[in-house]
Amino acid sequence: MMKTTPDMVDPHQTIMTSNELITAYEDTHYGVDAGAESFTFRVGERAPRLADFLSQYPGQGAVFITASNPHSQVASDQENRRANARLRAELDALGLVVMKGHGTSPDGAWREESQLAFPINRGTAKMLCGTYGQNAVVYIEANGVPELLWHPACFE
Repeated sequence: MMKTTPDMVDPHQTIMTSNELITAYEDTHYGVDAGAESFTFRVGERAPRLADFLSQYPGQGAVFITASNPHSQVASDQENRRANARLRAELDALGLVVMKGHGTSPDGAWREESQLAFPINRGTAKMLCGTYGQNAVVYIEANGVPELLWHPACFE
């Protein structure tokens, strides 16, 4: 198994899921910071603004992702900032359009800084999910309907 440092995520780590965790992801309010045109979307509910963004990129989707708290293990603010900076650099290197975002629990008690990136295909979104140790990412097809893409190790 690969040795990890605080700046790395072990892609082979088994991720445990529970019904509570799945529900938390499904209930999250995913916000996109677009200035005066900021908006929020939910998994499974068509988001017209996302469909509008993606209409310019036939056959491609978008990913809503964070690098915070890998494997649902709470990390320090400093670790999360560094991880999200690495993620942003990778998204930029891929030539994606990147918008700041955040995931927030319905009661506002939990918030994670995130990023919406497009155009991207499902395979690359899954790769990023594993690289940054996330249980899941939100993937949005061209139709604007967000869905959860689970890390392959979640249900082992």
